[in-house]
Amino acid sequence: MDIVKEKEYLNRTLDTVADNLSSVDSALANSGEELLKERAEIWDSTYEIDEIEQSTLETNAQLKGDAYINLLLRKGTLEKQADSPYWGKINYTPNGLPTEDLYIGLSSLADRHGNILVVDWRAPVANVYYNFELGNTEYVSPSGAQKGVVNYKYQFKIEKGTLKFVIDTQTTITDEVLMRELAKNATPVMKNIAATIQREQNEIIRLNFGKNLLVQGVAGSGKTSIALHRIAYLLYNARDTIRAKEILIISPNKAFSGYISHVLPELGEENVVQLGMEDIAKQELKDVTSFENRSAYLEKLYDGETLSQEVIADLKYKASEEFVLDLQRYISKLEKKVFKGRNFKVGDYECGKDLFEKMFFQRFASYPWLVRMRKIVEYVETDLSRYFHNRINAKLHYKVTENLFVMYRRYATVELYRYILERLKEEGKPVIVPEKDDVLPFRDVYGLLYLRIKTEGTTLDYGKYKMVTVDEMQDYFPIQYAVINHLFNCPKTILGDLNQIVDPYMNIGSLENMQKLLGEHEFRRLTTSYRSSKEITEFANRLVTEKVNPIDRHEEPPEIVKCGSFDEEAKEIDREIDRAYQEKGYGSLAIIARNKSQAQRLADKLRNKVTVLLDTDRAYRGGTVITTALIVKGFEFDEVIVLDADEENYSTESEKRILYVTVTRALHSVKFYHVGELSHFLK
Repeated sequence: MDIVKEKEYLNRTLDTVADNLSSVDSALANSGEELLKERAEIWDSTYEIDEIEQSTLETNAQLKGDAYINLLLRKGTLEKQADSPYWGKINYTPNGLPTEDLYIGLSSLADRHGNILVVDWRAPVANVYYNFELGNTEYVSPSGAQKGVVNYKYQFKIEKGTLKFVIDTQTTITDEVLMRELAKNATPVMKNIAATIQREQNEIIRLNFGKNLLVQGVAGSGKTSIALHRIAYLLYNARDTIRAKEILIISPNKAFSGYISHVLPELGEENVVQLGMEDIAKQELKDVTSFENRSAYLEKLYDGETLSQEVIADLKYKASEEFVLDLQRYISKLEKKVFKGRNFKVGDYECGKDLFEKMFFQRFASYPWLVRMRKIVEYVETDLSRYFHNRINAKLHYKVTENLFVMYRRYATVELYRYILERLKEEGKPVIVPEKDDVLPFRDVYGLLYLRIKTEGTTLDYGKYKMVTVDEMQDYFPIQYAVINHLFNCPKTILGDLNQIVDPYMNIGSLENMQKLLGEHEFRRLTTSYRSSKEITEFANRLVTEKVNPIDRHEEPPEIVKCGSFDEEAKEIDREIDRAYQEKGYGSLAIIARNKSQAQRLADKLRNKVTVLLDTDRAYRGGTVITTALIVKGFEFDEVIVLDADEENYSTESEKRILYVTVTRALHSVKFYHVGELSHFLK
């Protein structure tokens, strides 16, 4: 490789980035002025123009607003390109065409003459860089299969516009480049992995979006990063048919949402909508009941609350597919009892009961019960309007609605749910019926929610989403997937790791169950962890049946520290925090406790050195945190300290999985501290 020529090309590229930035800044200034002017015009003319003109002005302002946002995103991308415009290069000969050099980077870049200097990593031809070694290649473009030959391939490291190193490689991402990236310290937010995407990750990112996708991936395999890069890939390749606001991520909690929120903007895309299942439940049940959230339910379990056999049986039943089928069976039964058609007459206009029953039970059968009634009212009003050649006024609308709704018997959702559970109990199912006015237990929340949306409908339009991603799939149970499937009739990407099930009672159970619930889908498995060192991964493998493939990055082995008392344990951890930052140069450290009370006990000893992160609604800001595995599942830290790693805290199978989640948060170092007898899982 001619390094002088490469530096010249880099300088040419950086000059082009600077030119583009100047143009974008100018366009932003003009666009901002136009937007303010447009908004002022709308405000000033509110009472002077008709609805059509008002709507036109609003639409134009919205379009200009969208254009302004796109310019801001473009500016952000260019600023990142000013630091590092590309990371790869292939010398490529397409069949029947001249050989060309293609530089692969964050976003496409062209000079003022239209010459392409950088190819977007999401472009079809970039697939050659990620998926092929030297020699014959084939990729799919919009015009069909494209064949060619990769003659050579290089990888670059460019920082702050300076070429740090170049590697001549025959593979996609060499061990040297990958290890350099993986050896870096963790950051308070998730990083994009576009420069180091591995072949198996690339294939998932670029899979067809028209069907469901299920990914079982071990801890550290990049599942969440893949999901986010897959969204960025979709937004790039289907920009004319889908927008960021039409994509939803169902996120485990708000802390995790904050942790991943920087990835899409780093890739030059708008953030998509993020909601948790709990957010949906709060929205749809806000006028129905108050309920226990998942965090409170799990915390009680891991604080040592003893459950009766009756409660455990109820938990397991309501976490089963059997419960879903039983609930659906009763909803179908009750449907026949809530509606009874009657003849309807206004003047000489008549509509027979048979027609109403046909509409309720057949024509509108795909809608919730209450929505069916509204559809019937709409039908009758439209028919009446045609029959009398007149518009329906408010008085007639009230009369039609009142007369038609007498055919429908509406029940309070909680009462209906309790009624169904009582019938199931009579059948011999292991059911506990929640008290009418109590806070609804977590195990009943999604059964009630499913009943609510099947009978009453929803308050929000969930049908607007064209793609849904569900992360941490192992944390949901069948009735939650029934809710997801009912609300979102669009392709879904479902990701998770069955090794990381932390609820001993309410979980999906097995990969086979998950596949059955999802229906027709593509399936991919990721078995390599790119997060932890080989020493940490091999240690973690002692805690799971399905082994994780480690990468060949070596660091210090996990260490077990025996302490004589809690005070001594606190002092040892205090000293280790200092070593982590001062001697090892780490940027983040997590002290992970078994539960909140144990975490808080240590936090009281280390007041000035740590941040307490015991609320899923709080964001992680970096540095040292005291937390629990339930809160930081999906996060990563330079070092993890396991507090009180004794037999009392980690002795059951579910506690072993929590230990696995805890250990696999670490990139470089894991230390176990204990006072009591060491957990037998660690011996």
